Amino acid sequence: MPHSQAVGPTLPSELITNGKDLLRTEEGYASEQQEKTTDELIPLFPDGFKLPESQLWFPNYPTVVSPVLGEITITGGFMEDQGHSAKPTTYAVFSDRPTEVLQLPPSNRNLGVDYVVSDHQIRTPYPGEVIDVAVERGYGNRCYIKFNIAFELDGRKYPVFGAFAHAESYSVEPGQVLHQGESIGVMGSSGGDYPVHVDLRLWIEVDGTRIDLSPNVIEAQLDV
Repeated sequence: MPHSQAVGPTLPSELITNGKDLLRTEEGYASEQQEKTTDELIPLFPDGFKLPESQLWFPNYPTVVSPVLGEITITGGFMEDQGHSAKPTTYAVFSDRPTEVLQLPPSNRNLGVDYVVSDHQIRTPYPGEVIDVAVERGYGNRCYIKFNIAFELDGRKYPVFGAFAHAESYSVEPGQVLHQGESIGVMGSSGGDYPVHVDLRLWIEVDGTRIDLSPNVIEAQLDV
């Protein structure tokens, strides 16, 4: 996908975002948690596989067997800009420019990635703690997780957060500690007239602004 301009480390705080502001940690949290858990992680994908960061259309949906997520078919590329509900200006980090935050114009953008799991089980990509389980307009049944990993940007490490959406149901509750690859619920289509799928968004917060992360850049930094 064509990228827009890169922005510096100081970002506007008025960005309109969906969901909740989940950053409730001290600056030292991220690096401490990453040291604690990184050596226990396994890669999300087989060697050489990169999750698409461009527009996907049927029937060109790649399928991969993830040792963590299960057998998945990716139906929505990271931050693809067509086929979804209208989104305002957003910010993201892509694998072809992993040290830059790119400003993306308003569009019918996918915030994160979409995929279908062959056994319908939603699994967490990284260990962490459930922050909230709620029902949200447009997202249906949604689960927020604070992962025990960090992402480094401009020399600082930030906690990584994630949210799953559209589940049929979740089997976890706030405060529950999760292991990598643990099942947290069943894939569904809640929140609208959607095909059954998993919606996963990963991000950090920088000066009050949410920055979406491609799973590829997280994996590259973890070097698992």
